[in-house]
Amino acid sequence: MLPQLTIQPTGGATHRFYNGAVNDVIATGGDTLRTGPPASAGGNVGVLFTDPITRFEIDYYNGYQAPLNSSQHAIGLIGSIDFCSADFGDAPDTYGTDVTATNNGTDPFGASHTYNKRLSIGNTLPDLEINAATPYNGTGDDSTDIDDEDTIAINGLATNTTTYNLTVPVNNTTGSAATLVGWIDFDRDGIFQSDEGTSVAVPNGTAGNVTLAWTNIGSSGPNILLAGASYARLRLSTDSITTANVGGSFGSGEVEDHTLTITSPVASDPDLLLVKRITRLIPGNGGADVPYTNFVNDGEDRNGDGTIDNNDPGWPVDYIDGVIGLSNINNDQIVKASPGDVVEYTIYFLNTGDGAASNVQICDALKDFITYLPNTYNPIVTNAGIELNFNGSSGNDRYLTGVNDGDQGEFVNAGIVSGCQIENPGTPPPDLVPLDNPNGTVKVDLTSNISASTGIGTPANSYGYIRFRAKVE
Repeated sequence: MLPQLTIQPTGGATHRFYNGAVNDVIATGGDTLRTGPPASAGGNVGVLFTDPITRFEIDYYNGYQAPLNSSQHAIGLIGSIDFCSADFGDAPDTYGTDVTATNNGTDPFGASHTYNKRLSIGNTLPDLEINAATPYNGTGDDSTDIDDEDTIAINGLATNTTTYNLTVPVNNTTGSAATLVGWIDFDRDGIFQSDEGTSVAVPNGTAGNVTLAWTNIGSSGPNILLAGASYARLRLSTDSITTANVGGSFGSGEVEDHTLTITSPVASDPDLLLVKRITRLIPGNGGADVPYTNFVNDGEDRNGDGTIDNNDPGWPVDYIDGVIGLSNINNDQIVKASPGDVVEYTIYFLNTGDGAASNVQICDALKDFITYLPNTYNPIVTNAGIELNFNGSSGNDRYLTGVNDGDQGEFVNAGIVSGCQIENPGTPPPDLVPLDNPNGTVKVDLTSNISASTGIGTPANSYGYIRFRAKVE
């Protein structure tokens, strides 16, 4: 008579009985499960554990026990049992991955942790192996049994990074405090070193994110970033673990290895176009204001990119208005002005480069025979003589005084050093020389970055204008 069996595993494992083949399932269950005899005489009753276990018991069901010393006993004929005891990583073995210590003379014993369903990185409990799963390229453990490393994305590292934060979801209901340690191979030498690591406490009861923070990147040889493919390791344990413990076996917890890419920063080369126009004339004899709303093409390509500056495709549609100069004659491009007339100047700006322009200072040194008017926008803001239109600026941010009072605008009186600089003619940039100031200079400091234009009027902070008025003498 063949036995009916009761299987009682420990550790809360689930399992299923089958007749000879795994897909010939008799029943499935939890901690305790019973099955009838095999379908055919002489067959085997098998059990497949689908969760890790540390111990199991096999008992004959009452009435189905075999006689003593009978060949019908199944006990002793059990085979192909692997007791999986630990969670391993899957980075190349130079980092210390498998169970041996002398694979290439440099790696420590592989990092491993015993199973604890109350302690995990992410919400997927670790799978267990008797050795690290191949291939050792950051994917071996993912493709073997359970993909328990599906929770972390490590990106945003570039060779100019100096600090880096990594958010890691963790769970700890063990009743004890745990520690999460992380390493990133910044210099890509195939070794996790202590100064490439950092750690954070994971108190009991944690069920959410903690942050690993690296603050010393680039300060010494091992953590100077080199561009290319690299690896990171995370270890969570209730044991006492530090950044010195790259490898070796620790108590309950989990280890995860991840791939990442360290990039070279994209060159940021802003290119700011400036187009100056006269947009209004207020006659000194009391005549009606004359707004200049027509577009005048000056034909200038000052940055040498092959596109006329005032025709660049990044400008919003119909954005640039005005004529290009003053004279004692009048035509479509030049304004005839007389002493006593007031002229409104507008300086349009647009960033056509491939990176944001920061700490931008725009200066306009006045020509001979004109005088800056300090109270043009007095009804709106007291003593305001400069208008700034950039990225939705309004109120005090848009109308600026000409005095040095902490806002973004200033009029520097004639003969005083303005602090403005221009490129030195005849020498390669960035050779700069002070801007002469014989008649006074309008100066505006943009405290926000000017983003690079990506299309017509896009983004909104890639363009703007500065406006002021002056009286003809």
